[in-house]
Amino acid sequence: MTKRENDEIRGTEAELLFYNIMLAKYPDAVFVFPTDDQNKFEHWDIEVNGIKYDVKDEKVLGKLNAISQEYVLLEIKNIHGYDGWLFGKADSIAFKYYDSFLISPRLKLIEYNKLNTKKILVKNIDDAIHKLYRRVKNDRLDLITIAPVDDILKFSYQIYI
Repeated sequence: MTKRENDEIRGTEAELLFYNIMLAKYPDAVFVFPTDDQNKFEHWDIEVNGIKYDVKDEKVLGKLNAISQEYVLLEIKNIHGYDGWLFGKADSIAFKYYDSFLISPRLKLIEYNKLNTKKILVKNIDDAIHKLYRRVKNDRLDLITIAPVDDILKFSYQIYI
């Protein structure tokens, strides 16, 4: 199995877990799921009572190649060079975080990014905290930054598994 296939499976598992948590929490809620195009271009995975969420699994970051609970990745541009999920149509981003999901309003994440990310492009993801990083492998056009979870917790809330 390739890393990409593994990432897709983990992402789908995180989305299913989030759905089951929301279903248990709000059994009478109206759930809407995106079309493939909405998922790809509008960057949302589930709508609950009119609120759209983009679900993010834990990410493997840096030289240790280990899942990081200390940082979240913010996607400014996707691998095709189009707006990343930070500029999608989700109302909130649901980050898998230990035994919970960290729910962060997307507009607050944009504001955080504007205030904290320096316009410095680094070559190593380990240096991308509050700086910009682009993966050069396979001519990717993505642009990301990394934010400490402690910062994101200041304007987010948690839903426990």
